[in-house]
Parts: sequence; C-alpha cells; structure tokens
Amino acid sequence: MAADMAREPKSLLSAFGSFAIAAGVLFLILALFVIVGLYQESVAKERLKPPEGATSIEELRNHLPPPDLVQRIEADSQVYTVWWIDYEGAQFFWLPSGPPVYVFDAQCELVMWSHETGDGGEVSQFVYSGTPVESSGP
Repeated sequence: MAADMAREPKSLLSAFGSFAIAAGVLFLILALFVIVGLYQESVAKERLKPPEGATSIEELRNHLPPPDLVQRIEADSQVYTVWWIDYEGAQFFWLPSGPPVYVFDAQCELVMWSHETGDGGEVSQFVYSGTPVESSGP
C-alpha cells in the first residue's frame, strides 16, 4: 500500500508532463501556421503593391495582374475607375477576405489601392460607398 502511495504522485506528474509536452507541440504548430500566413500575406502585398513611381493605369497595366472586373463609380461628386483583381496567389495559410482593388481618378492616376477589400478598410469603404456607374467583366 505504501508503494502505491509513492507511485501516485509520480504518475500524476507524468500525466501533467505529457499534457504539457502535447500543449507545447500544439502551440508550436499554431505559431508556425501564423508565421507562414504572415509571410504569405507579406509576399502577396509585395506582389500587388504598385511599383515605385508607377501611378497611371498605363504604367500599372504592365506590372499588375489583369483586372477581373473594371468598374466606374461615382463618389465624392467624382467618377473613379476601379480595378478588381482576381489574385490567384492566395495560399492555404493566407486567405484574403476580398479581392485586391485599385482606384483611379478621372485622369487615370492611382489614388488608392488595397491588397484585400473584405476587412472594411479605408479603400473598401470608399469603393463600396460609391455608386456604380458602369461595369465590365464577368
């Protein structure tokens, strides 16, 4: 009986140690998912970022994926051209909540852009608050 009492704390310690190891491994796996996701998002942002000095539609046409949808919207009493890009570079660990978008003024100059539009950022709010005037695309 004394031998059983001596084993009980050791088995409890052993069970706690196994749980701690499993929790640590799970934490490392989750941390790896987060790190890979952040890396993939940064690669996507860099790929979709307009090149330094390129501000017109013509300059950006050669550097960006082709637009999936081109839309003209009216916002703030002006008409803007909006490029929606179907970015196929999304990876398993980084799933954007909306497509990349580029907004051009009446002179076809880039005024704002976002690498994803579903999170309600400034560009998303601007584009979604505008009144569609014309659309072309699928």
